[in-house]
Amino acid sequence: MKLIGIMVILAASLCAGAYDVNNVRFKGDSTNQVNSVFIDNGSFDVETAGGKFKFIAPNELQIYGGPGSNKLLLGAIIFDKIVKLEKAEDNNDNVLFWSEDFNLGIHCDSTIVIASKRQLNIKFKGDYAINASNNQLVEKKTGLTITNVGQIKNLNSKSVNTLTTSNQVTTVKIENVLAKVTVSVIPSYERVLQGDLDFAFSDKAEISAAKNETESFQIVVANKNSVDIGPVQFAFNDWKYVGNGQPGALPVIIAFREHYVPITKASHLLKSRLGNYPDALVPFINPYTGMPVSVAAVEINSKSSQGYWFDVSIPADAIAGQYSCLMSVRTNNQIIASIPVTLTVWDFQLPSEPSLKTYFGDIKDISWSHGLKTDTASYNLLVKQYQRMLRDHCIMTVFQKFPQKFDSTGAAIFTKQYLDELRAFKAEFSSFFFRVPGFYSTMANASKLPGYLKSYNELLIANPWIGTGYVYFDEPGTKEYYNEIIKYGEAIHKYAHKTIKLLVTEQIKPQESSWPSMAGSVDIWVPSWELADVKDIVDRQKAGDEVWSYSALTHPGVTNWLLDSSLLEYRIPAWFTYSLNLKGLLYWQTTAWARKDDSGKPTNVNPWANAATYEAGGKKWNGEGSLLYPGKYAGIDGPLASIRLKIIRDSIEDFEYFIMAQNRGDASCVRDVIKTVASSFNLYSVKAKDYVDARAELARMIIE
Repeated sequence: MKLIGIMVILAASLCAGAYDVNNVRFKGDSTNQVNSVFIDNGSFDVETAGGKFKFIAPNELQIYGGPGSNKLLLGAIIFDKIVKLEKAEDNNDNVLFWSEDFNLGIHCDSTIVIASKRQLNIKFKGDYAINASNNQLVEKKTGLTITNVGQIKNLNSKSVNTLTTSNQVTTVKIENVLAKVTVSVIPSYERVLQGDLDFAFSDKAEISAAKNETESFQIVVANKNSVDIGPVQFAFNDWKYVGNGQPGALPVIIAFREHYVPITKASHLLKSRLGNYPDALVPFINPYTGMPVSVAAVEINSKSSQGYWFDVSIPADAIAGQYSCLMSVRTNNQIIASIPVTLTVWDFQLPSEPSLKTYFGDIKDISWSHGLKTDTASYNLLVKQYQRMLRDHCIMTVFQKFPQKFDSTGAAIFTKQYLDELRAFKAEFSSFFFRVPGFYSTMANASKLPGYLKSYNELLIANPWIGTGYVYFDEPGTKEYYNEIIKYGEAIHKYAHKTIKLLVTEQIKPQESSWPSMAGSVDIWVPSWELADVKDIVDRQKAGDEVWSYSALTHPGVTNWLLDSSLLEYRIPAWFTYSLNLKGLLYWQTTAWARKDDSGKPTNVNPWANAATYEAGGKKWNGEGSLLYPGKYAGIDGPLASIRLKIIRDSIEDFEYFIMAQNRGDASCVRDVIKTVASSFNLYSVKAKDYVDARAELARMIIE
């Protein structure tokens, strides 16, 4: 919705004559016209497309703004004399008035010209703040801005402003700042930087989702003015169900303000734009207390955009069909946009347990970032909140406590307290990934390794609810490390082959030809996207091994998970994961800003202000290993999600479409649809629409 600006020009009269009004006749934007004129006993109403001007005898000119008939009072001009205005001219372009003290012209594009014939004192009515640097007055509630560009040296909000009769033209521009504010609907996978002002998107939100799924959209408010505007508020009316019968449980909308993180240097190997990137999401309602969050409502700086994120969650027991509601966007006490929101709920339900296996690292020591001490009830609750945040975004988390006592054979001692806590964790998070800590020097612990593995084997057999155990070794970079892993794998296969699997983040072919092959010892291979070889993957899959993949840092020719990567790159991997028959995604960390130096001292980065969450060798990687934000900086005792985490959630939900379509139809047809957009690590579409269209086609296949 666009509000037309209102300009008032005040000038000294350069000519005389009883009804000479040439000094207020001018050519403006004639694409509009004067809509109506009403005159009664010295007073008048003149209405244009974007404004209304009401003169109340004997000396007050009121200025209204807004589209249609819903115009709001923006402010007023008070003259120091009793004014008797007489209409001199009236047509579609102008309405011109004459008086002994000044002439007044109102043009169809909502511009006012006042030409004084003698010294004229005026006062601006309203509650104005002074912007001395720009010589402006800004009405605090309505946003009406008065800019002096002429002879009045210092506009004053409280006292009289004097216009003289000299031949020097004096102009005062009165403009509704909301005329330069735009509201746009942005898809979830697009990114608008804070400094972006000109972009073309939609004026309505249209999304589709299954039951038990969350879809999102964004609203971006662009302030093209040279002054700030007030905080933005949103209001939704009730959902309307378009169909027969009762709709059942209704979708839930959660609103966030997007926080901008400055990127002053592009990530290594990327040629990214520099600027402020939207990423951290500040909820309007604190999810941990249910109270409003004050920093969610902020003013929008001049020449800046502000984004807002909306999650729309569809309950599992919702009724399929069409839903609609209307979102009102308000600032400066005015509605600046009404956004229709249309939701299509497809007639199938996503499972509560993700089909795509994920492991995104442990929650590191985040105590310093929240001002807490470790090994306290408050800190343990905080860690659980971080784990819950990941789980709410379809990412599996792990039980981070391990046995502390071992017998003489190396067997772990599992106490009742340990098992009780593990059972409670599994009940809450349903994680498939049970971490079995590895002996990182199997040669030194060779004598105790059998007892250690046997104890875990017995635990998992006696407690099948725990699931499979996983030993995880990360990026072996030496021949000796390869040999360690081979020996460990042999021990697992000998003492716990039914209950424990060995997972290694490494490409299948050895780094050096002189190094031994780990094939036959490793159960789950996790190559990085840039080093993965499809032929090697197929060979190990045929041999019965499982293959995942992972991302770290930046590499040419493949997707990269960095803050200054495109958001679409966070959605693509789930698609080629299915195309290649991979079973999982791994990412090394979600809180890489929680760092310690070699002495164990915290050296945390504030990810709200510093995008470079990982640095090495003079190189920077923006947002690397960081998908969660410490809420302390927003006054929230808990983690907050990033936009990038939301897109990863969407990709994991996409994966459910793949599995459900496969189970309900021709698997080869499903794979063909997916491969048209992403068939391998380096073969994928970079057009977001291709993924949206393919997802809709998969939904059709599931329903039919």
